[in-house]
Amino acid sequence: PAVLSDTILEAQLHQVNLFRHIRTLRRIVAELRGRFPDLPLLTNNIISFQGLDRDLRYFERWATQPRTVFTTQNERDSTLEHDRLRLLLSLLKILGLSYIRVEGGRLSDGQKADLITALRDLTAEGRTSSTVVDRCETLVDNLSKLMPESHIALTAQEKMDIVRAVNVSAGAWYQCPNNHIYAIGECGQAMEEARCPECQATIGGTNHRLRDDNARASQMDGADRPVWDNLDADRELAERLQRLEVRVK
Repeated sequence: PAVLSDTILEAQLHQVNLFRHIRTLRRIVAELRGRFPDLPLLTNNIISFQGLDRDLRYFERWATQPRTVFTTQNERDSTLEHDRLRLLLSLLKILGLSYIRVEGGRLSDGQKADLITALRDLTAEGRTSSTVVDRCETLVDNLSKLMPESHIALTAQEKMDIVRAVNVSAGAWYQCPNNHIYAIGECGQAMEEARCPECQATIGGTNHRLRDDNARASQMDGADRPVWDNLDADRELAERLQRLEVRVK
């Protein structure tokens, strides 16, 4: 029936978005592993890269289970787990950056103790609570101000609110030559040039080609590839989910 088809489609859209987030988290883990191979030692072995890989595999298996409906509880659980992993990786990056700073950007003993406590809370056995997530979100926002490379001009919550409000495809965020952020709607690719409303620099591009002096702003939504690659990957996942759904019937 039509109602069932609608609920299946909605469930699959949730799964596509989840898979996109997981793909981004995997990229961040790979970046951390390559850049800060000694991170587990810096965390007093609270965290291991193998453990992060395991958590992401488990999350992906859960996210791609055949479903005819994506319940409110499913949505709460997936948001909580995504936030837990995202904050975990943000804290690890801050910790890694603090150890390679020659001047400035280092954590005090108290700040490092707070960070280690947050890592313990985010990796404790059992389901992470929203209270823990909120507390760690605040800590990440505060510590990120010490790390210019973290690209935190906006807080994590502010970025999330903007991305949700604008509602464009992943990978459709860009920045002008002066680093002011903008989004491109519809297909998410540059089709015309315009002026940055903040500094009047030329933004956009033509024929799906971004101007050379503009750049992708992946820090807004965590997209690990251009929008056209995301669309291809999403289409592939949707077809995969459709095959699973057919087998379940």
